[in-house]
Amino acid sequence: MPRRTKSFNQLLKENRNTLLQDKRELERIFIKIDQKATGEVKSNRQVHSS
Repeated sequence: MPRRTKSFNQLLKENRNTLLQDKRELERIFIKIDQKATGEVKSNRQVHSS
């Protein structure tokens, strides 16, 4: 039984919602990491300046 291969566009259409959810989740995670990193930099500067 031959297996039909799907084009990239077909796969993209089928998985678009999942990909968008994953993208939003990754953005949320990286925003949290950035906020935490900038918070640590600010607290380090305050320690050094005292």
